[in-house]
Amino acid sequence: MIQASQIPDLHSDASRLFTDIRRNFPATRQFLVTGCNGGEGVSTLCLALGRAAHRIQNANVLLVDANFRTRGLSSLVHNMATRGLCDLPTAPTETPEQEVLRHTVEFEPGVSILPRGDSADADAIDLQSRGILDKVIAAASARFDITIWDTDAINISSDTKVLATRLPDIVLVTLSDVTRMDHLTSSLREISTMRARPIAVLRNRAGKRPFSIRANA
Repeated sequence: MIQASQIPDLHSDASRLFTDIRRNFPATRQFLVTGCNGGEGVSTLCLALGRAAHRIQNANVLLVDANFRTRGLSSLVHNMATRGLCDLPTAPTETPEQEVLRHTVEFEPGVSILPRGDSADADAIDLQSRGILDKVIAAASARFDITIWDTDAINISSDTKVLATRLPDIVLVTLSDVTRMDHLTSSLREISTMRARPIAVLRNRAGKRPFSIRANA
């Protein structure tokens, strides 16, 4: 088992968010977590949501580090494996499910992480063009109850836009008193343009009412 470095305890907030997502979107098993500009606490929230999903639903959870620029999850966790998502072969020697499982590491009981990997040149466009992205999505769906994808900020990352075309359910994170309203508006516009949907908007560090759960559409 590996340990996170200085991860704040978001037990209450993450539990409330996950419970509301399951209530409003019960069929959603995989979703992206992204921010508007970066630094909003996306990776920290992913870890907290993974813990909440296992605690509340006894779910078998996979966290995918799909932040190709800053290695979000991988940078937060001690002793993270160097190989992962970006190193998956186009033609696996095992089934896609076995190949994905071979690259995951246990964060806590019931919560595993697929690291970003150490291939410097890989990105979402590369993974999609080689068919790897769809294989990971399918393998995660077959093996895990909930899969949470940690991604870069949607306003600055073409990778996140590519991922959103395959994983259209999105949790958007803003930072209270830092993220500007026009940046939030442009992020929501980007999501709409990609025919995705924001299933929840989180105002990080917002106090007692941090969440806005989108109506089921």
